[in-house]
Amino acid sequence: MEKVTEELEEEKKGWFFYFSLLFLIVVLGVYFSLYFREKTIRKDIQKLEATLQERPAEIVPLEEKLKDYEKKIKDFQALLQQHVLPSKILTVLEAKTHPKVKIKKANFNFEDFSLRINGVTDNFFTLGQQFLAYKTDSNFSEVGLLGVNINEKEKKVEFEIKLNFSPNLVSF
Repeated sequence: MEKVTEELEEEKKGWFFYFSLLFLIVVLGVYFSLYFREKTIRKDIQKLEATLQERPAEIVPLEEKLKDYEKKIKDFQALLQQHVLPSKILTVLEAKTHPKVKIKKANFNFEDFSLRINGVTDNFFTLGQQFLAYKTDSNFSEVGLLGVNINEKEKKVEFEIKLNFSPNLVSF
């Protein structure tokens, strides 16, 4: 019985040795194949980089032209972002101005997005309605009455109102 177990153990040792040797050969084969594959890939990359450096002579001026156009487009884009359309605010004013109110003068300030309106109306009640119409409009963030005068000669109420409006109202 002992002889059989000794033979089995020796046989197991022999199989283990051959299996280990086979595993080592496979690992070395994979290592070398990956090593040489990496070298060929690196050579291919170098060849591609060299072909990229050797651009045809007609492409270089086209690339420069393209860069110029790109710069012009970026400059134009910046101009468009700063451009304002005052006609949009005039449309809002037309819709919100009371029928009995006459606007004599309007001064736009696009740096702080404000508008000063000088106008004339028949009475204080109409002026109050006009002030309330501007105050309740969501396009105007702040509404202030700067001055009120009574014109005795024409029997009219003259006023000046300052409106702060949203930059989105006049943006392009």
